[in-house]
Amino acid sequence: MKRTVSLLLALCAVFNLSLSAFALETDNVENNNEIINEVNSGLSLSVNKNGLNLSDLLTPNQTLYFPILLNGQALTAANMDGLRFRIETKDGRSAVSSIKVVELDSGYVLEIKTLSGYPTEQVAYEGQLKLLNKKTGEVLHSLDLNFSVGYQSVSDEAVEDAKNGSYLFVDAAAPVIGEKQFHDIDRVLNGDKVTLSGDGWTYEVRVTEQPSVNMIYNERPIMEILKQFNEQEFQFLSFPAGPVFDFTGTLSIDVSDVIDEYEELYLYSYYNGKLNKVWTALNEEEETLSFKTKYFGHLVLTNKEIKNGTVIHCEDNIPTQPNTDKVNPNTGVQ
Repeated sequence: MKRTVSLLLALCAVFNLSLSAFALETDNVENNNEIINEVNSGLSLSVNKNGLNLSDLLTPNQTLYFPILLNGQALTAANMDGLRFRIETKDGRSAVSSIKVVELDSGYVLEIKTLSGYPTEQVAYEGQLKLLNKKTGEVLHSLDLNFSVGYQSVSDEAVEDAKNGSYLFVDAAAPVIGEKQFHDIDRVLNGDKVTLSGDGWTYEVRVTEQPSVNMIYNERPIMEILKQFNEQEFQFLSFPAGPVFDFTGTLSIDVSDVIDEYEELYLYSYYNGKLNKVWTALNEEEETLSFKTKYFGHLVLTNKEIKNGTVIHCEDNIPTQPNTDKVNPNTGVQ
């Protein structure tokens, strides 16, 4: 009897070991399948040539190309026989001016032309990219397309610095200052002026009940001006979003790198194809040019005087599009 019980116990132990081994083997198969599915997951998008993922925030006024992959491999005309793409937009159509599949460098890419302009809010896009059987219309593979288009807001750290009486630094890569951010700063400062600052400029102004603004800026040359006045020096500071403030403030431009080089300093605003003189005050100690304004646009600094109202001859002049209906007075900048 004891021998029979021992034999049964031994058989049970073997059976349990077999079950455990089978369970481990099954788990390994499932894990391997998960890894395979992750690698060969049907449609996917590769990063674009600048290393940008579709999940990153996309900037307006761009045309972006994302290579399309099938099971991890680039799709070409050779393996598209009998197949076709379809894009379905579910929400956020205003985020793009167009979205389509095109053939580029012998491969297929998702071409996204982001919305035009300089918004203060980010716009989310939601859709699907589908690979279909050309004859039957059967969906063979699909990929969710979820991304946002817009600009980053100034950092929370910059807002806290402004609350403590320091400058509100505006990074050109994160140029939006939201209405709530203005409100929080204004509440702490009890309506006193705050100083916005960027690379080469500062702006001191009250921000009580100030709506959101996009302070994106750059120093790109305006080629039409350079061509028309090729015998003088220029520097440029542009705010292409054309932000407008409720209160008039003081905009100061750093001229430290040219104050000794230029015999004279002349500042102009470039608006609707014309150069309009801006009357400024030079602070030799701080090496800045300052003037009062509530309007921002394209500013042109030069070493020789240009007749006020001079028309710049070009096919496509650069107007600034302010984000309100306020009229720019002759003394302002646009």
